[in-house]
Amino acid sequence: MRRDVVGPLRKLHGRLLVMLIAFGALGIGVWTDAQSASGQSTASAARTAKHFPARLVKVMSGFAFPTYLTATPADPNAFYVVERAGRIQIVRNGHRVAHPFLDITRLISIGPTSEEGLLSMAFDPNYAVNGAYYVDYTDNHGNIVVAQFHRAKNDPSRTNSASERIVLRIGHPPTGKHYAGQLQFGPRDHDLYISTGDGGVTAGGNGTAQHLDSLLGKILRIDVHHRSRHHLYRIPKGNPFAHRKGALPQIYAYGFRNPYRFSFDSKTRAVWIGDVGENTWEEIDYRKPRRFAGTNFGWPRFEGPVFFRNIPAPGHITFPVISKHHYGGTAGSHEHWCAVMGGFVERDPRIPRLAGHYLFADHCSGEIDVARINKKGRAYGVVPTGISIGGLPNSFGVDAQQRLYVVTVSGTIYRFVKR
Repeated sequence: MRRDVVGPLRKLHGRLLVMLIAFGALGIGVWTDAQSASGQSTASAARTAKHFPARLVKVMSGFAFPTYLTATPADPNAFYVVERAGRIQIVRNGHRVAHPFLDITRLISIGPTSEEGLLSMAFDPNYAVNGAYYVDYTDNHGNIVVAQFHRAKNDPSRTNSASERIVLRIGHPPTGKHYAGQLQFGPRDHDLYISTGDGGVTAGGNGTAQHLDSLLGKILRIDVHHRSRHHLYRIPKGNPFAHRKGALPQIYAYGFRNPYRFSFDSKTRAVWIGDVGENTWEEIDYRKPRRFAGTNFGWPRFEGPVFFRNIPAPGHITFPVISKHHYGGTAGSHEHWCAVMGGFVERDPRIPRLAGHYLFADHCSGEIDVARINKKGRAYGVVPTGISIGGLPNSFGVDAQQRLYVVTVSGTIYRFVKR
């Protein structure tokens, strides 16, 4: 038996070994952009920490189990904090707005050991004009809901409470686990990408993540700017299974266990995906823009880089660029690499030496690691930053000024600044 904890997950079964699989992996050494992906140098984590060009500063605390942070260029001096119970709070010019931007607590029920709740939000790229944004939450019946809201016309710090439109509702087994929950608009196509978990059945159940007739264990892509006959969206051109018999047209990529956090590099448009593993491996997946569509990431036939179950897996399997092995302790905060928190590629112009580096974290230990990717799509320089935070890191986020944040289950928000 295994059990998961919110935030989004905790796991049983500690491991004695830590292993990092990174195709072409290389230590960073002294922190310089002159380091190459040639594999010729190695460095200790201590040396990396000494030269890491950023540090974390505490921004604010007192939030109620924050799950995500984001922003919109239409409100450049603010960021928005998603709270699990169903509220979104605004921090503007360093001060928290007295009332919530959104409150849908009445729509959400959260089990005592579940991963349910309000999981993320995404502003429409044209939010300044249309006032639309989207949220991902689990409803009172445990289903996955993607809904559209609009800001109030007379107060941009509030949502029109009557504006909700259900864009997508996905049935989910009564496990309370593996909802994924990330929403991101594509940096070029402006379509909405949605991550879903595999349903939380032990060991991948019957292999739902590999079934193209199920929306679970997938990343979906829909066009929310145009309606179809039966939906508040239409299927974009280029969705890989739009014309395959027996497959659901919303599916863009598949073979995930619980891709709780994914992000697009704002410069290269490549996607980085943190997929939370079962009992042994955590993984970071990566795809270049033109290679993302139709990718099979392997679960549950593979967990991370190793074979897991004899489940049929259609198509070529793409393995993670980074794999982290669980180790130490037996459960929860005593275990290292219990649940990966996928992050972002750093593009803050205030920290130029960190440009192009991907940061991600371990939910239980609070360790934050860094990686780069070479032209062949192989990770290198994958090492701890030397930064570790308490309070269980739950997500990364980026504001309208490209500053990178970390939110924690304990309710504290941190920001990366130049060292």
